[in-house]
Amino acid sequence: MARTDGEQNMSGIGWRDRRAAVWGIAGVFAIAVQARVDAADFRVGASGEYTTVAIALSDALIAGPGPHRVLIESGEHVDSLNFNVTGTRDITISGGWGSGFVTQAPLPSASVLRAGLAAPVLRATVSDQAILTVENLTVTGTQGSLGGGMRVDVQGSGQLRLRDVVISDNTTTSLFGAGLHARLVGNAVLDVERVDVHHNRSLGAGAKSGAGIKLSMVDASVAWLRQLDLHDNRDSVDATSAFGIGMDVSASQSAFFILEDARIHDQVTDAPSASGVGMAVGLSGAASAVLDRIDLRRNNAAAATSGNREQLGVTLSDQSTLRLENSLVAEGAGNGVMVNANTTGSTRLTNLTIADQTGYGIRFFGSGGLRRFANSVVHNAGLTVTNDFSPGTERHHNLGNVLNGVDPQFVASGDYHVSPSSPAVDAGDDGIVSVAPGLDLDSQARFQGAHVDIGAYERVAERVFDDSFEGDAP
Repeated sequence: MARTDGEQNMSGIGWRDRRAAVWGIAGVFAIAVQARVDAADFRVGASGEYTTVAIALSDALIAGPGPHRVLIESGEHVDSLNFNVTGTRDITISGGWGSGFVTQAPLPSASVLRAGLAAPVLRATVSDQAILTVENLTVTGTQGSLGGGMRVDVQGSGQLRLRDVVISDNTTTSLFGAGLHARLVGNAVLDVERVDVHHNRSLGAGAKSGAGIKLSMVDASVAWLRQLDLHDNRDSVDATSAFGIGMDVSASQSAFFILEDARIHDQVTDAPSASGVGMAVGLSGAASAVLDRIDLRRNNAAAATSGNREQLGVTLSDQSTLRLENSLVAEGAGNGVMVNANTTGSTRLTNLTIADQTGYGIRFFGSGGLRRFANSVVHNAGLTVTNDFSPGTERHHNLGNVLNGVDPQFVASGDYHVSPSSPAVDAGDDGIVSVAPGLDLDSQARFQGAHVDIGAYERVAERVFDDSFEGDAP
């Protein structure tokens, strides 16, 4: 499966290679840190040495480079953390620990960190080569004006890692970031895995964005988010306009944003004007974004009378690049996908299923650059693919192997897998699948048959016997 130059080069090198290089370096650095002999645990709770997380964290930050762990006993802890991690310090805030701090329950709800003041539950600056890890914890209960559950600035070569974290039921009167607000500068890294952000709300008047997550990236910063669940985040009725209610990402210069294996659903805006209701992405300079295996559904702007009310809205300029693939956009009260791409970079929209929209399925505006929309399904939209895409060479708007206005034969209402007789099966362009080995929205390998399928899901042949039966005596 040959790639074109535009597919191979996302920002000078292939994006998979770039991601591997970033995390390879980060992994070596982490191993080196772990080898230090000054590691210590600071235990918080009834059977620990500390009664509050703030005091334990304060001692951990002056105890040397680390790595140090602040271990939080299961239960609810009322605290507001405001701190800096600098130099080569390596700090982990870890929840779910049992009495005696010998065993850890792998459950974020076991330890709940709740704000006691009108401020973020956790506000931090991570700079130089420092690492801050937050794991196995629920962050909730903020009612402040400075941000929501977590507000973190990552600078220099600092790293913020979130693992198995729930950020829920926080409110803020600021314009964005009721759940998580992160700003990355320099060579900063944001590394997120298995994080649930839900029922966060932006209150007050103004133009609102990123009630769930607000992410700002500049310079050569990198953000890699996977296994993310964003749902039921909301702005207030006083918002004058809204976009990116679930997640709002802005990236400039050579910043690199990756979102993989994510669900973004049931966000609500009450604003009279709304765009990118589920997710909004703005790229400029030589920034690049890869969105792979994203499930966007039912993000709603019922009160909006202006704006595009799309599930996903993307704006690109300068030399920025976008790849959106193996994703589902469905059941929206407005448009599905809107892309405004005035860029000399590339825009790749491949293996998408866009269905059940009341407005346009997909719309594309802009000029210049390498653009392609292919291997995709557009079905049951009030208005489908517009003539913003027109036949031509690959360096123009190109609809390749698209089912538009053709029944794709979904398995059932609300289930966007396709039946064995679907015209999508084995009907895609193999050369467009540029990411090896290539996974569909179910994380199943592509190329289950003679050719790649059209749409977000690859049809997997049903086996005659399951593993527990095949080969057994009757």
